[in-house]
Amino acid sequence: MSLVLVVGDSGPDALPLPPLLGQSGLESCVISSTAELGGLTAGDYSLILVDRLPGDSDAGSTLGGLQQRLPPTPVIVLTGDSTAQSASQVTARQALQLGVAGCLPRLTVRSDLARTLHAIRANGDSTLDANGFGISYTIENTPELLPMIVSQVRQRIEDWPFADPIEAVRVTVALSEALDNALYHGNLELDSDLRQGDGQAWRDESLRRRGLAACRDRRIRFDGWFGSDAARFTVRDEGTGFNPLAQVDCTETQNLERCSGRGLLLMQMYMDAVNFNDTGNEVTLIKRRPFPDIGRT
Repeated sequence: MSLVLVVGDSGPDALPLPPLLGQSGLESCVISSTAELGGLTAGDYSLILVDRLPGDSDAGSTLGGLQQRLPPTPVIVLTGDSTAQSASQVTARQALQLGVAGCLPRLTVRSDLARTLHAIRANGDSTLDANGFGISYTIENTPELLPMIVSQVRQRIEDWPFADPIEAVRVTVALSEALDNALYHGNLELDSDLRQGDGQAWRDESLRRRGLAACRDRRIRFDGWFGSDAARFTVRDEGTGFNPLAQVDCTETQNLERCSGRGLLLMQMYMDAVNFNDTGNEVTLIKRRPFPDIGRT
């Protein structure tokens, strides 16, 4: 059984992380003070789960130190609200800047932790290469976080390498389109026609809907798996979904000036496979990895 290091808060509102990890077949060791971090060594744990730290500990600095001292152990961070002022709680922005393997909101840990663990460790998924590695991020409807996820993917695929270095750009473009669709069309349910003209109507309505009760608590879930043969990326929103077969063909003459359908076309052009779930609120993108003997040009 794998051992997980839990860096957490032992206060009255501490999360029941050991039982939650146990449900996924994982044993855990909990430390609740920065003084206990000094004796940790690489290889002792299969995973590090970081919650809030006690007292006035700076979680961002502590997290960066853990990653430097215990590589390559994957780190999952339970994030606080983006407006949180507590130094002991990491925001999704900080987690992505530090390049952790996974992050999810503290408020949804009871429902989402098992999924995040599965995405990073690929437990029981025979379709994935057991020698690969995963990343998993659950974020708020914050546009600034989307390119940070894309950057994490870009860093991990640049060393494959592709025979044509532009392929890495194509992957990130396709992924950017999928994430944008999840935020704007999925969680915020915006119509592409609002982009017409100077796009001000799109920007104004996007900002307004991010504050609406029906939209503000929705999340975007991203899972990535990097194997020896291919990479697989899944983007899921919490909107009502759509029918990809009913989208207009933006290459037809009458649709050339419309904004609708261009993102889906780019995903299909740049990836080796694009698959939607039945609801239309989850898309899986697959990119095959080049053969190992293909070098950079």
